[in-house]
Amino acid sequence: MKILKLFLLIITCNIIISSPKTELISTLETLREKTGAPGAAIGIINGKRTEIICIGNTDFSKNAKPVDANTVYPLASLSKLYVAYMAKKQTKLHLTDPLNKHFKLELPQHPQPHALTIADILSHSTRLARFDALWELDNKRNPEDFLSSVPLTEPGVGKSYNNILYSILARRIAQLNGTNWSNYCRTSIFEPLGMTHSGYFESVKEKTVAPPHAWIRRKEYQTLPHFKGCTIDPAISMYSSITDFIKFTKSWLEQKGPHQTILDLKRNISYGYNDGNTSVIRSWDNNQKTVVILTNCSNDDFIDTLLEACSDYCDNELRRTARYSKTICNGTYQKFYKVDESIPCQEGLYTNQKFQFHFEVKGNKLITPTNSFDLKKHRNYYEAYLSGTRCYYFNVLFQTNKMVLFGCKSSFDKHLEFELKST
Repeated sequence: MKILKLFLLIITCNIIISSPKTELISTLETLREKTGAPGAAIGIINGKRTEIICIGNTDFSKNAKPVDANTVYPLASLSKLYVAYMAKKQTKLHLTDPLNKHFKLELPQHPQPHALTIADILSHSTRLARFDALWELDNKRNPEDFLSSVPLTEPGVGKSYNNILYSILARRIAQLNGTNWSNYCRTSIFEPLGMTHSGYFESVKEKTVAPPHAWIRRKEYQTLPHFKGCTIDPAISMYSSITDFIKFTKSWLEQKGPHQTILDLKRNISYGYNDGNTSVIRSWDNNQKTVVILTNCSNDDFIDTLLEACSDYCDNELRRTARYSKTICNGTYQKFYKVDESIPCQEGLYTNQKFQFHFEVKGNKLITPTNSFDLKKHRNYYEAYLSGTRCYYFNVLFQTNKMVLFGCKSSFDKHLEFELKST
């Protein structure tokens, strides 16, 4: 009788313990169905307990594979965690070192270039503007070539997110150790931590890599080609599975020091966005609770509600599914450049002398040194989509003998002007 009571007690305890997780999985699946998202891989660290939850499929095809713990996703901007992790571990450079000790960077626009440190790069505190347009438009140029022309943010505006500087720092760390960044991550992070589904696209393409899906006009999903890298790879181009990334996250959280502020975490949350993929990490309660989400879609409603539900689960406050449902609304694009009326698309050659960019507009194409963008009329301006993929998109406005590029859901922080040289 005592054995039977003990057995029943064990079963009852297991039911009580597993019930919140079962409810969480049900909630996450309901949210996925409501938003029409393909799937997601989720890692939860709560004290000494680690859980991995996978929902949905890798795509919308009839033969789609269910998401599992080894499904590979792009980390996008969370790739920077590897840079910060290795910067902290370095013996050949220190976070307080001035940049000019390790780099020959021309920064004539900066009032105090010699005061900048490695830690300033990691915490996005250099005041150099993001200006990702520079590498998006011309993906073969060396990142260092852009820096002398990148404008400064206004004093007192806070952090200035910068992909280019992160990439330069990563490459310098690898050079100091006699290798490239990809190999350095493999030998110094992936192999020691037992991460077998991580690396750049070329090293993981044979694995199950979930295809990206853009959320077009907040109404429909469009499958995109895989992101295969760019000139600032260390900052945005790493891939990983949830199993691998949780292993890394645990090791990263064990480190102590200023590197843990590298992404200027608001509400202790950091996001990575990359061509129809999203990665997110949230850590709170002195790093005792952490949620990581990897998904191959760009649906903000889906991602934010998943994060909220998983966070509540960690805090033992999981609520009804309806609590996490959001109304999907049509977004409006922020305009960085306003005019009273637009001028039709003008064919010809355009130039920006400051950044030495030379583009051609021909038919419905904007042709850059490394890409070709489709131009599609929308309201009183054009939207440019990378031909056939819609990977990058931004706004284009034509004025008399001038073309202006400015941001929407891309990384054009400031507008770029180009003069019409010839037609």
